[in-house]
Amino acid sequence: MAIVQANIRAVLRSEATRKINFKYGSWIINEQAFTRLAVQLDQYRSSGNPLVGIKVSVDEDIPVWAAGEYLSTSDDIVVPKLNYGMDIIEKGVLLHECVHAIVDTQQYSTKMFDPDNESAAYIGEALFRIYSGAPINIDKSVSNRYEITIREVANRIAYLIKDSPGAEIKEKDYNSLAGSVLAHPKYSQKGWTRYSRRSMDGPMANLVNVFGAVAYLSLRKTSDPSFRFVPVRNVIREAVLDAAQAAKKP
Repeated sequence: MAIVQANIRAVLRSEATRKINFKYGSWIINEQAFTRLAVQLDQYRSSGNPLVGIKVSVDEDIPVWAAGEYLSTSDDIVVPKLNYGMDIIEKGVLLHECVHAIVDTQQYSTKMFDPDNESAAYIGEALFRIYSGAPINIDKSVSNRYEITIREVANRIAYLIKDSPGAEIKEKDYNSLAGSVLAHPKYSQKGWTRYSRRSMDGPMANLVNVFGAVAYLSLRKTSDPSFRFVPVRNVIREAVLDAAQAAKKP
């Protein structure tokens, strides 16, 4: 475990990562955010308390297509082997999952959804590879067409914003990337929609889920003029019940 933890810290403190600096909706992905994440990793490592900091776990049965994953309900970066992160591809995956962890710590927006979370991670990974001098090589002979589309769009956005500290992703760009994410079976099979949100943890979770429900209604009304509002109290009640159910899950 010490090796992969060291590899993650090395990625977080690398020159390439320090250059990443963009805003995606309300999320700010920059050197300060990565530094805070490194501190959170050290907090768990030093305390061993599962309620403190960000954890790192190894799961050899992780799906092949996943390579790594971040579990927001347990604040856990999961990788498939103890020495993961030795080459540039694996380091890129670690950076990708670290962006998810940052999003989780900044998840106070009521207008950011699952596809946006994934899109931000793909952009962060693309930037890391570009700044590392090893841009992602999209091998169309081995990659599936869904992955190709996601990578191509993420790379295009990354090249547009590289060397522009604090660049804000334009709505048309993140809608394009989010749409590509949703088209991929590995995400659509999770039941994701353009406005779905993964479970949140932390003290703001229930409150954000409630206001997120109201925001969802507003977005639906904006995108579909024929959509009829239902009593907001009904939506809030459902959001509270969903949050309560999520809290009961181990």
